[in-house]
Amino acid sequence: MSPSQPTPRAGRPRAAWLIPAVGLVWSALVFAYLARPLPLPTPFPGSERQGERFRPLYNAELAAGVDDDLRDFWQKPQRLLEQLKPFEGLVVADIGAGEGYFTKRLADRVGESGRVIATDISQAALDTLAANLDPDLADRVSLVLADADRLGFEQQVDQIWVVQVFGEIDDKGPFLQRLKAVMHDQSRLVIIDSKHITDPTNGFTRPINLNAIKQQFTAAGFELDPLYPITRFHFLPKQYCFVLRRASASGRDPGDSGPLKAP
Repeated sequence: MSPSQPTPRAGRPRAAWLIPAVGLVWSALVFAYLARPLPLPTPFPGSERQGERFRPLYNAELAAGVDDDLRDFWQKPQRLLEQLKPFEGLVVADIGAGEGYFTKRLADRVGESGRVIATDISQAALDTLAANLDPDLADRVSLVLADADRLGFEQQVDQIWVVQVFGEIDDKGPFLQRLKAVMHDQSRLVIIDSKHITDPTNGFTRPINLNAIKQQFTAAGFELDPLYPITRFHFLPKQYCFVLRRASASGRDPGDSGPLKAP
């Protein structure tokens, strides 16, 4: 080799080390992209109401496809009723009764001296309830067609059951006020609803904000009945249960573990 010729550089050609370097850069970019925090999907876009989002309205066709035995498994109606007894002689309102899942059970428990007022905004649901009602219980049940702005009755009742309905209410404040208007100081309001909400368009599920719901109760003039803490109903796998009384209620004897009858 002549002195004028450059000495070849040792090591790999430039192209050889550029390829793995570019590969590492691309790998890092792909990793950063995959590891980025994804925005959570918005459940029920456009239906935010009073700080919470709610499930779609009751669907009678879907409800008809729910097997009662399957619902018994997660609803645990007998255990619920045992927690809230006695019912004998009470006047109980079943708000949003649907086809009467709880209406029939309540009618059996209130006895001949009691009564159940079953309301729904669907006449078809009430017709189905009437058709499926045991003739021995029919005299104890009054069927009432309600609408979005009225309960359909004005008389005072001893207990109000609102099961899988509260999450469908647009304006919870006025709804709670209508319920309070038919309660006396010893009445109790039982609200049972889903612990989680699922967006049917994307399958996203999140827990309900129970503190926000409690604030709505307080704003409407209700308070939790200390004899029925929410932990008492933790046996419900899919639902919460609040037992409320009017905040102005004087309450009852602390030793009494059951709801009082009307004076």
